[in-house]
Amino acid sequence: MADGIIANEEPYHAVVRRLRELGPELQKGYSKKMRETAAPFARDVLITGASSLPKRGGLSYRVASSRPSVQADHQRVMVVFGGKFAKGLGGIEQGIVMHPVFGRRGDDGAYRMVSQRVKRGVFAAPFAAGAPKVREALLRTGQE
Repeated sequence: MADGIIANEEPYHAVVRRLRELGPELQKGYSKKMRETAAPFARDVLITGASSLPKRGGLSYRVASSRPSVQADHQRVMVVFGGKFAKGLGGIEQGIVMHPVFGRRGDDGAYRMVSQRVKRGVFAAPFAAGAPKVREALLRTGQE
């Protein structure tokens, strides 16, 4: 899921310039605050998106059980969904999920993988809806 919140606001760029001047220790603390600010947003996007996926067969649970990782440095914040349940979910925003067919093993003993069509853009809508709020929160964090 390669969407992001782009902060083209001048206050944000001013904070980044100030942090570069102040050194790595302040940058590290700022990055931590940014991660903490964006973490609830990442979890909300994950849960909202998962709720619109098929419940039968456990896909919704599998996606909701993945762990959102918030990565931040003094210039950007990025949300990555991963974890042990994330395998085969790379194309979910395009409407394709790969999953094993349990009880059907190939000659090599591995489960046969099939693709399943799902609703496209399940994470784009909650991401777009929450982006303005989290952008404001991130800008406030940078000005503290």
